[in-house]
Amino acid sequence: MSSLEGSKITPEQYHEWMSHASDNLGPNTIACCVLTGFFATVFVALRLLGRRVKHGSLHLFANDWLFLISWVHLLLSSLF
Repeated sequence: MSSLEGSKITPEQYHEWMSHASDNLGPNTIACCVLTGFFATVFVALRLLGRRVKHGSLHLFANDWLFLISWVHLLLSSLF
């Protein structure tokens, strides 16, 4: 019994997929995580700087705390 019996893929599709079995998307995933973390950090820093400029000191409201919590979650999920 062949491994292709009972499946809905054709032998041509199987051989096409096997010819690309070594394709690796790991570097693309890492680059995406790094860029997302970088831009998120820049935007969080700009938001906090804007709050400080507007109020004269750093006054954080509930939406700012949620913003910071989500930023920390992004960074931690990117690292682990």
